[in-house]
Amino acid sequence: AAADSKETACQRPPETTALGALLSHITLGADSETFQPMNVNFGLFPDISAENQRKRRLRGRERKESISRRALDDLKTWLDSEGVI
Repeated sequence: AAADSKETACQRPPETTALGALLSHITLGADSETFQPMNVNFGLFPDISAENQRKRRLRGRERKESISRRALDDLKTWLDSEGVI
């Protein structure tokens, strides 16, 4: 809405952030016939690349912490690119 009022383009938040993951689920992955609203959850986020996993599969708390760190880093980068921070 803010971008529209300023007549500028706004990039979508990265899928690796909570907002981006929810937007992707709603706009790309949801079937309109069976759609049910949901809260954000770790299952919506893209998998972590092998380089971030240190060549092993992360599980449980380690996986969630890694996803969270990546989300915060990507959110900051996105906000910087949009001139918010």
